[in-house]
Amino acid sequence: MSPSGDDGRTFVSPVTIWIGVCVESTAATVAHDAAMDILKFLSDSYEITDIDVDFRGSTYVRTVGPELLPPPRSKFDPLLAVTPPITSALGVHISTKDDVQTQGTMALYLAEGGEKDGILGLSCRHVLVPSSEPNVPIGARDGGLSRDILVLGKVAFNNFLESIKLDIHVAESKIRGLIEAQTRRKAAANHVVDAAKDKALQIELKRSEEKEKALHTLLDTIEKDWRARDRRVLGSVLFAPPITLGAGSSNEMYTEDWGVFRIDREKLGPGFQGNVLDLASTFVCFIIIPFLSLSKPF
Repeated sequence: MSPSGDDGRTFVSPVTIWIGVCVESTAATVAHDAAMDILKFLSDSYEITDIDVDFRGSTYVRTVGPELLPPPRSKFDPLLAVTPPITSALGVHISTKDDVQTQGTMALYLAEGGEKDGILGLSCRHVLVPSSEPNVPIGARDGGLSRDILVLGKVAFNNFLESIKLDIHVAESKIRGLIEAQTRRKAAANHVVDAAKDKALQIELKRSEEKEKALHTLLDTIEKDWRARDRRVLGSVLFAPPITLGAGSSNEMYTEDWGVFRIDREKLGPGFQGNVLDLASTFVCFIIIPFLSLSKPF
């Protein structure tokens, strides 16, 4: 519906079908031919003629795949030791889709600021941008070709699986040891019933069995839902300045190596708590720092 004219009348425009395309790979003639086919189909099949078809360049961040887990809340959580790489606490293990051999961590969550409510991730440029690319300012790609950031690179993903398998092996060995200890106690000729020790043994056995079950479930989930790269996309690169040696004053001479990427909020899951460190069920909290302007970083 268009604004009212000078005489106060309101004009209603035709219904418009908007189609998002990758600008760099869609020729004008292809878009025109596709629009003609759509209009012909609507006219022939449904006698709909008062309609427009328009194309526009479109970018997006994938929202597929599993969500990051909330940090464990108890020291008795059976997955306490293995889930940090896939929780939303600080230190998320990241890589890039352009080079899955690259490995690093996300240092900090940033509020995008201004009128935007997005969440950004701060890391090193050498983690976000392959070293094979020129050392020039990097921004978001045009035409929908995003520089995807992944949770877990190739090596980190395989190491994560192996850590789960190792914990399963340890849990199974502990269960066998506890069962054998129970058997020996009951079979001992001079066995004296010690209700406290028996109860403690039962509690430890139950926890070990719960841990083994939880680990097997986690392993199945990771194999099924996390293996494909497209299902591990956390976001896409937003801005990364060149790596600069000797930055700052003559007395400081720092190496400037940083970049930010826009995070898919849905990937963080409902357990996202902002900037917190997972210290084995103890959390240290920070504020989310505003990122005020991409034209004037920090």
